Amino acid sequence: MANGTKVADLNWYRLAPWQELSAASFDPPERRMALLEMDQIGIDYEKGNAAQALLYLGWLASRLDWQPEDYKSEGGDYDLRRITLNGNKHSRSIDVELAAIPVADVGEVLGDLTGLRMSSTNLEANCCTILCSETAGCMRMESGGGAQSCYIQEVTAISDQRSDLLLEQQLQRWGEDVLFEESLAVTAHILKLLQPAAG
Repeated sequence: MANGTKVADLNWYRLAPWQELSAASFDPPERRMALLEMDQIGIDYEKGNAAQALLYLGWLASRLDWQPEDYKSEGGDYDLRRITLNGNKHSRSIDVELAAIPVADVGEVLGDLTGLRMSSTNLEANCCTILCSETAGCMRMESGGGAQSCYIQEVTAISDQRSDLLLEQQLQRWGEDVLFEESLAVTAHILKLLQPAAG
């Protein structure tokens, strides 16, 4: 950070499987160019805490050089949040929907990601990707529709997600986590744009 203080966030480290699978899904040469067509993103998370969803989006936007433009909270049953980003290099708008999903079996931490859908309004683009933590999450993401065939992968959580174990690992780390700091800066920018639901 600017004053030399190193920071960490345990929610950030819980995102590792999602980040790795996201990157791997676009690693094949035939899918790399598809990233340029991505303009629709849906992120589902356990209702109660949007931290992981926002950090994931900050990570994705920082990697693809997307700039946050707008953030609206619509509320409702899924506490919908809509975020617009600008893909500078390709002059297009990226629409993001965050949805808080009520779950019966809450994990170790409230707010874990449950599903992710990345796609394009260009039906010829080969970028539709669905990642989910369980079958129900996949079903909801697949029901998002569209004529595109999608790459679908189930995310296996990090074996030890317990807060005390993650904290112990972080206390043993030295140096700054540049990727985290870049992602956090974009996440902070997104949060500054928040417009509460009307009503």
